[in-house]
Amino acid sequence: MYDRTIKGFVFLIDKGIGTNLQAPANGKDVLGIYQRYLLFQIRCSVSKPLSIEITVSDRKGQRHRLHLSTKFRCVDRNELHTQIPLDFEQKEKWNNFIFDLKMLANVLFPGEDYHSLDSICIHPVCRIRKILTIPSLEESDNKIPESIDFPNSVDYITQVSWFP
Repeated sequence: MYDRTIKGFVFLIDKGIGTNLQAPANGKDVLGIYQRYLLFQIRCSVSKPLSIEITVSDRKGQRHRLHLSTKFRCVDRNELHTQIPLDFEQKEKWNNFIFDLKMLANVLFPGEDYHSLDSICIHPVCRIRKILTIPSLEESDNKIPESIDFPNSVDYITQVSWFP
């Protein structure tokens, strides 16, 4: 759909629990992306839940699932699965939400080293402008490349999830 605030098209995920945006489409395939940072250009609702599932692999080939949700209040983990509260600094506003996958994997699954991003699944309710990976990030100012940033007229924030 067209979003006037960013003067561009977005994916609107709002049709209920059964609706999601998933990559890859086939759950048995893997993305195999090795870059460290995962960026969501996302806008979520104040009153509606949002859930993001990220599957990563370690160097041994073991898969680990990170389930982030606005419904969760605390971190709950075991060796293969972790539930993490998803907290946006400002809802109803566009966000560059960045996950440091290497840091998350090292902290949440001690002794395992991040290897690749295998899959992403986003459940309602949100608007997505872009989902992409970036190889590096200037930690001092959380600056993302200009080519993927929002237009100057858009009011947004950049939020980096260094640790849940």
